[in-house]
Amino acid sequence: MRRSAIISIAILALLLNSTLIAFAQGTELGGELAQSLNYDADARQIKGLRTDIKVYLERRFGTSGRAYLSFKGDYDAIANEGDINLDEAFASVYLKDIDITVGNQVISWGTADGFNPTSTINPVTLSLTDSLLKGKPILSAQATYYGDNFDLTAVLVPGFVPLETSDLAPLVQNKALLDYFEKLDIPSPENTLENMEFAVRLGTNLSGYDLYASYFYGWEDLPALMTKVNIDPTTMMPDWSTLAVEGRYRRTNVIGLATAGVLGDFGVWAEGAYFIPGKLDLAASNPLEIRQSLSIDEPYIQAVIGADYTFDNGIYAQAQYLYYGNGSLTMPYNLNPSQAIEPGHYLSNHFSYSFDMNNKVELTTLLNLKDNSAFIMPTYTRSLTQTTSLRIGLAAFAGSDGEFSNYPTQVSVQLTTVF
Repeated sequence: MRRSAIISIAILALLLNSTLIAFAQGTELGGELAQSLNYDADARQIKGLRTDIKVYLERRFGTSGRAYLSFKGDYDAIANEGDINLDEAFASVYLKDIDITVGNQVISWGTADGFNPTSTINPVTLSLTDSLLKGKPILSAQATYYGDNFDLTAVLVPGFVPLETSDLAPLVQNKALLDYFEKLDIPSPENTLENMEFAVRLGTNLSGYDLYASYFYGWEDLPALMTKVNIDPTTMMPDWSTLAVEGRYRRTNVIGLATAGVLGDFGVWAEGAYFIPGKLDLAASNPLEIRQSLSIDEPYIQAVIGADYTFDNGIYAQAQYLYYGNGSLTMPYNLNPSQAIEPGHYLSNHFSYSFDMNNKVELTTLLNLKDNSAFIMPTYTRSLTQTTSLRIGLAAFAGSDGEFSNYPTQVSVQLTTVF
């Protein structure tokens, strides 16, 4: 999509924003327009000059419901490419004890900040130079019943929506893994009654703490991969010229628990999920064939525990410990299948301080406790007007040989207008 088209949408939204509200009480049209420049400090060149826009239309029907529609568009002047897509489009009905929402939506569960192992309904994208984790909107139906001291939510997803490799930055940067994917043609599960996904969550409050138990039955967002290689009968050694990679989408069951509350002056939370993926068929009928899985083939746990505190001088501090039983936060595949997968351990921190109403500094860090590599992102935000802000950020990576070692240092400047 051409940049001029995005600018035209923004102008149209600004014009309609002042007229639509006037004749449709309860209807709101708005959005966000952002222009950002990304500079690769290692390569000493501009990597991206992006225009991003989101336009939404929301109509509220008093206390009986609401309708919401949004579109997202982007254009990169360096790559000369862009797109515009439907974002969210849903309608909600509020009954006496039940809320029902149907449409393209993001359903966020969990109590931790940014890392939510119990939030498994929407495919999750990962970018270490932007917001860490984001859910992609999908078509679903959600209903919540509110009892006297509990709430019960049920979700139905009629069609499977997979993640693309472009949605996960670590996959894009790994050439060997991308070469695997280029050779694959993995069909998605058919949209049948048997292949639908569903989830339930029960919530309550006990002694001031919110408690949630959840269950998800569906499909993994990325395909499971395995390698096949033949043994040369003359040497009894692997013949790497026969190496092939196969993949398929697997069923998964996820059992989750989450809690959040206040302990003294600290906000505290804990969240964990037990994943039970489907098995890959690693038993070869050919005795001279070796099969190895690049995906974890056993049940595993993901868990987060954290706390936050605001000091008297206004500094906000947050810390979270992350446990990834599947081995890695950023890499969903084991590229050394001959080695057993070891759990990943991480420490996430976030600090922020506002000098006044217009100036704010933040620092986000993510440390791999196993290899001591780290992601460090300081940012400064300046409010230029009530609707426009300037954000300057640095994404730096530390560690000589670790999970966060091979990313380039990037500087970003972003001008954002909310309308």
